Amino acid sequence: MTERETLWYYLDGGNQHSGPASSSDLTALYGSGHVFDTTMLWAEGKAEWAALRDIPELAPVCVQGVAAKSKIAADELELWRAEMENAGAFEENKEVEVDISGIKRQRTDEENAPKEKSFVDDDGTLYSWDSTKRGYVPKATDMETYDESEMTFSAADEVIPILKKDGTVVDPKNKKVRNMDKIEEAMEREREKQVSKKEEKVEKEKEKAQWFDLKNNTSVYVSGFPNDVTITEIVEVFSKCGIVKEDAKGNPRVKIYRDRTTGDAKGDGLVTFLRLPSVDLAVNLMDDTAFRPEMSQKMSVSVAKFEQKGEEYVAKVESKKDKKQRLQKQEKGLGWGGFDDMVKRERCTVVLKHMFSLQEALNAGLGFAAELEQDIAEECCKVGQVVRLKVYAMHPDGICTILFKTPESADKCLELMHGRWFGGQQVVASLWDGRTNFHLEQVTETAADQEARLEKYAEELEYK
Repeated sequence: MTERETLWYYLDGGNQHSGPASSSDLTALYGSGHVFDTTMLWAEGKAEWAALRDIPELAPVCVQGVAAKSKIAADELELWRAEMENAGAFEENKEVEVDISGIKRQRTDEENAPKEKSFVDDDGTLYSWDSTKRGYVPKATDMETYDESEMTFSAADEVIPILKKDGTVVDPKNKKVRNMDKIEEAMEREREKQVSKKEEKVEKEKEKAQWFDLKNNTSVYVSGFPNDVTITEIVEVFSKCGIVKEDAKGNPRVKIYRDRTTGDAKGDGLVTFLRLPSVDLAVNLMDDTAFRPEMSQKMSVSVAKFEQKGEEYVAKVESKKDKKQRLQKQEKGLGWGGFDDMVKRERCTVVLKHMFSLQEALNAGLGFAAELEQDIAEECCKVGQVVRLKVYAMHPDGICTILFKTPESADKCLELMHGRWFGGQQVVASLWDGRTNFHLEQVTETAADQEARLEKYAEELEYK
C-alpha cells in the first residue's frame, strides 16, 4: 500500500478556511502569491495550526514556490521588454523601405494623408492638412494692412490750448473759447468739499473726547468715613466684597475726598472694584454699617455717579505694555489655586538657602535634583501639606522652594529648617518675597567649564 498524501487546510487573506490542498497545490499557491511563509495551516493528526515556515515536511514548498515566483517574474520581465522593443521599432521606423515585387519604395506621410486636403468648419474657419503635424490646423488669414500715413499724426493734429490775458482759453483748432471762470468755480467747490471733510473729522474727534457714561460702572460712593481714615484701611474693609482695582502703578483705586483749603478728609470717598458684582455686594453689605466697630456713625454706600468737570475730557495715557501687566496682575488675583482668597502665595512659600553647593550638583548629574526633592519632601511633610517643591540645581546659593497649603505650615517649616546643618552647610530659611525669580538667577555651564570640571572630578577619583 502506498502512503496516503497529507491534505492541508489553510487560512486565506480574509482568515477564511480554504482547502484541502496537497503539497503540490501549496507550491502553486505559493508561487502565485496566495500562500506565504506566515500562512497558518492544519492537517488531520496535527495538534494545532502552525505557520508554513514552521512545518518541516512543507519546507520544499517554500523552496519550490520561490523558484516559481522567480520564473513568473522573469517571464513577465521578458514579455515587457518585447513589448517595449516593438513599440520602439514602430516609432523609429516611420519611414521604412518595403520591397514589393522587387521594387523598393519609401513609405511617406503622403500615402497616409487624407484625400481632402482642406475643409471649412461650421463657424467658417478654414482648416488645411499639415503633414508634419499629421492633422488639420486652422489656416491663417491675411492680416489687415494699414497705410503709414494713417498711423502717424500730422502737425495740424497737434493742438496746444492758448491762455489769454483776459482769463480765457482758446482752442487753436476749432476756435472755441471756454470761460476760465467755470474752471475756477469747479476748483472752489472741490476746495470747500475738502474743508468740510476736515471739519467733520475734527468734530468726530471732539465727540470721542467728551465725557460718557460707563457701561460697566464698578465704583461705589461712600460717605461716613472717619477723619483719620487711610487708603490701606479702606481696602482692608471693602476687600470682603471683592478685589479692589489697581491703577497702572499698582496702587489701589481708592479716592478720599479732601478739603481744598485745609487738605483734611471730608468723610467721603470713592472705591473702585475689579468686577461688577462686587458693587452690589458692597451696597447690600456695607450700606448703613459702621466703618469701625466703635463708631456710632453709619456709612452710606451707593453706586457712584460721574459728572463732567470742565469742557474737555483728557484721557489718561497708558502704554500697551503697562496695561497688559496690570490686567495680568488683576486676573491673577481673581484666579483660584486651592487657597483662601485672603491668603497670598508668598505667605505660604518657604525659601531654603545653602541646601547644596553648585559643584555638588554638577558632579551628581541629572538625578541630583529629584533625589534632593524627595529627601526634603519627607522632612517637610512632617509640618504640613506640601503643594509644590522645587530644587534649583544650577543656582549658586543652593536654593530650594516649598509651597505649603497653609501659612501655619510655612511658619512651622521656618522653625524646623532655619539654622539646621545639611550637607556640611547651615541652612537659611525665609519666606518668599513674591518677586524674586530663581529660574533667572541660575548659572549656565559652558563647554569649557564642563570639561574642566570632569577632568578635576576624574583626578579626585584617581586619588581615592
